[in-house]
Amino acid sequence: MLRFGRQSETAEFQLVTVGGSAQSKSLKTKPAAKRKAATTKSIPSEHVKPAWVDEDDVVPNDLIRPPGVLDVNMFIREAKDPSAVDLGASDDEYIVNHNSKILREEKSEYLPVSKTIDLRRMFDANRERISMGVLTAVHFNPAFHMSLTASADSTLAFFKVDGKENALLRDRVFEKFPLTSAKFTPSGDRVVLTGNRNSFRIYDLQTGEETRASPFIGATREELLVKCQVTEGQPNIAALGTNSRQIYLADLRVSFFYSSAHV
Repeated sequence: MLRFGRQSETAEFQLVTVGGSAQSKSLKTKPAAKRKAATTKSIPSEHVKPAWVDEDDVVPNDLIRPPGVLDVNMFIREAKDPSAVDLGASDDEYIVNHNSKILREEKSEYLPVSKTIDLRRMFDANRERISMGVLTAVHFNPAFHMSLTASADSTLAFFKVDGKENALLRDRVFEKFPLTSAKFTPSGDRVVLTGNRNSFRIYDLQTGEETRASPFIGATREELLVKCQVTEGQPNIAALGTNSRQIYLADLRVSFFYSSAHV
């Protein structure tokens, strides 16, 4: 039978006390802290005064006030009583006040002087009816808030102008009549058309009918109508220009040419 020997009852670990050294360190640090506090207390709290004073370095104690034009109460007093203006104001304040009054003048008929004009990109007016050819005419009808586009592919389209949808109201194709110009009449219910022919046409928006005017007297096949213009002063008269620098006046009520002039 085997017997295991008993180990000695002595502890495997030995406790080491460092209390004495810690106390000695704390005692050593206390005098140093006292000396440091004594040195800081000995420094005077007052600032050292300069040997001389330079006038350029002196900062005035008065606060810088904004121009008088920014003072709402002063602006109201000046508007009611011009004698309340401070005569001792500086030239800069007078210039700011004077220019601000000019820019704030609401009754001015002129726009403020500026080198830039603000523009905003809007939707295309004819995005619901894109023409296959080049646009030859664009005209706005203020009576019905609508616009037209005429194209070289013989198409005429009308759009409702609202800046959002610009919906297509109506379109029309004029066969063998490539449009060169189109204008609303002052009443807004008819459109005068030219299309590289020796005659013009009138399109009625209410009935959708097309009226073809007869060629003017003495015209040749080479003389073509390319431009038209309708004035508000004479709503029934249209001015038609040709490729030979000739201008004809036509009566829209009977579609008849009654006068001509050469430019």
